[in-house]
Amino acid sequence: MTGKFLFNKKMILLGMLPGLLLYFCFFVAPSIGTFIFSFTDITQVPGKAWSFIGLNNYKELIFLSNGRDFLEALEKTFVFSISTTIIQTAFSLFMAVILCRKFVNYRNLYRTVIFMPTILGVTVTAFCFQLFFSIDGPAQKLLNLFGASSGFFGDYQWAFPLVIFCQIWMSAGYEMVIFIAGLQNIPEDIYEASNIDGSNEWQTFWKITLPMLWPTVMVNLSLCIIGSLSAFQIILMTTGGTPQTRTLSMFVYQVAFGMGTLDPNAGKQGLAAAMQIILFTFILIITVGSRYLMNKVNGED
Repeated sequence: MTGKFLFNKKMILLGMLPGLLLYFCFFVAPSIGTFIFSFTDITQVPGKAWSFIGLNNYKELIFLSNGRDFLEALEKTFVFSISTTIIQTAFSLFMAVILCRKFVNYRNLYRTVIFMPTILGVTVTAFCFQLFFSIDGPAQKLLNLFGASSGFFGDYQWAFPLVIFCQIWMSAGYEMVIFIAGLQNIPEDIYEASNIDGSNEWQTFWKITLPMLWPTVMVNLSLCIIGSLSAFQIILMTTGGTPQTRTLSMFVYQVAFGMGTLDPNAGKQGLAAAMQIILFTFILIITVGSRYLMNKVNGED
């Protein structure tokens, strides 16, 4: 009787209800509100009247005065996402393959060291990099030995590459763990047969490891692309969102909550909502596209 009582449909739905309510309140409702606000002129000014303005926010982003800033932020977003995805995935795969070799001593130690930045979190990671690349930090002192200097996060040329490096350093360990899990699921018999056939390490990787690991590669690529497209915390904590490092997600944050700054767009939350909808559309397209490719690779319809 107890089992039937606990596992009937009504009790299951009742147990799911608190989680569903939290999901609706903190995810579904804000998403619907963002979509609605993207068609309004609502601002950050408390008590100011707002009204529906149709597609004017979208037109302003693409065609009018904010088009240039929006397109620059969009360009930075794609550069950030593509660079992060390619470098991070390649590095994580390389380290996973190396650290799955039995002849490598202290494999668990190396895995822990690479995974450690993931545990530290964005704030601690950004703080460590700010200390290292500060005006009187170790990196500056090293350059001084060669008679050179740099502003690093304040430098127009170096700030964006450094932010990309921070993102990769912080996230590569997580991706590496997923690759290691995928590599451990490949049967050893296949490698033994490959060795008997006389295949070298490079041939084994391209003809056995990579094809069998391809679903895992697609998962990591999807996670990396989505994460890099929506990343703004590492940019906020390192550079504060200066123009040379301002991606679309950072631009959304500055426009929505930048009241009191010199930016004329600051506080226009309706405009920020329109930018967020566009960013969401890009992420949705990439997610659906990657899922379609994964199904093709796995032979599913």
